[in-house]
Order: sequence, then C-alpha cells, then structure tokens
Amino acid sequence: MKPISNAEVLMPVNDAEVRWVIMKYLSGLIDEGHIEPLIAGGLTPELLDMLRNRRMRDITRIASDASIGFHIKVDNLRLTRAFLRLDAVVRDRELLEYFVRHGASSSFMYRIFQISTHELRTMRKVFGAETERGGRPNLPDPALREVIHAAWIKIQSSVVDGSEDMPERREREQIYALSQFFPDYKIATLWGVINELGDPSLPVKAKSIST
Repeated sequence: MKPISNAEVLMPVNDAEVRWVIMKYLSGLIDEGHIEPLIAGGLTPELLDMLRNRRMRDITRIASDASIGFHIKVDNLRLTRAFLRLDAVVRDRELLEYFVRHGASSSFMYRIFQISTHELRTMRKVFGAETERGGRPNLPDPALREVIHAAWIKIQSSVVDGSEDMPERREREQIYALSQFFPDYKIATLWGVINELGDPSLPVKAKSIST
C-alpha cells in the first residue's frame, strides 16, 4: 500500500448553503456556551459576539457573500485512516460470514476472530450453516494434502493483505485465498491439513511433510 500523505489541505467553501450551515453550527456552539474552544481555534471574541447577536436572516445574507473566505481543512492522514478502518471492519464481517458458511471449526474461529462456541452456534443458525461435528475432520488423501501444503506455502509468501499490528487479519486473508483454491473443501478440513504436523501458530513452511 502506498504511504499515506500526512499533509493538511485547505479547500475553499464555494457553496453558500454550506457556508450557512457552518455559521449556524458556530452559532449553536456559542448558544451552548462552547466559547473557549472557538477562541482557541482562532475566532476572536468580537466575531463571537457578532454571531451571537445576529438574526438568522443576517447570517443567511453573510453566507451568500463568497468573499468571507471560508475554508475546510482536510487532514489527509486521519481521513484516509478512517476509511481504511471502515474497509477493514466491512472486510472482517465478510470473512466472518464466509468462514461460518464454509464450515470453519470452533477452534479456528476463536483463533482468528475470538468468537466463542456459543456465538458461533448462533451465527450458524443465522446464516443457515451446518452444525459442527465433533472430533477432527476427515482429511483428504496424502497426494492432495501435499498439493494443499504447497499452495499454502505459496499463499503465505504472496498474500500480505492486513495490518502489520493485526497478524490475524493477514491470516484470515490467507485462509480465504486457500479456500478459493480448494472450494470443495470446508475451512475446517483445510485448516486441519495445513496444521496436521504441529502447532498451528508455527509457519507451515517450517514443517516437513512425512512420506
């Protein structure tokens, strides 16, 4: 992802209606007694008195004057981060539903979503997903497991989506990519294959496949 610019941009407000909304908002803050933040923001006491004592029709006339020089300051970094946070939340919900619908196990869902067994049971009912069977899932034959392992190693090196401080988000995307390669198998089955040789917290590429 490209670095986010942290520049702040001043954009002129050329719309009279928007200027009116801003002035009405300022007047409301004054009426509510929020004077100190406005002064700290750069407004003079004289201007605050004018806003306080003017009728709305005067404010409407002033707002129609483009020469008053209203600007909006946009913080690129904060606004971009807000959109990215929203996108991440939406994506997490999409993956949550996908994994529930495609047979993810309770242990898997707790690991990457911190979803309890009770919550997962409720979600399965809501999404019309199959209930979880007890015990370990039946794994494919050894030849196919070799193929799944190879695909998983490749995915781990290529799928890097996710925040650096949220490794579980990157893991979700990697498991999703693996499921796209093998759509006929449940998440629980794929998860069982890539972790059949040890601790699932260890990278698969650090393990060896027994013959």
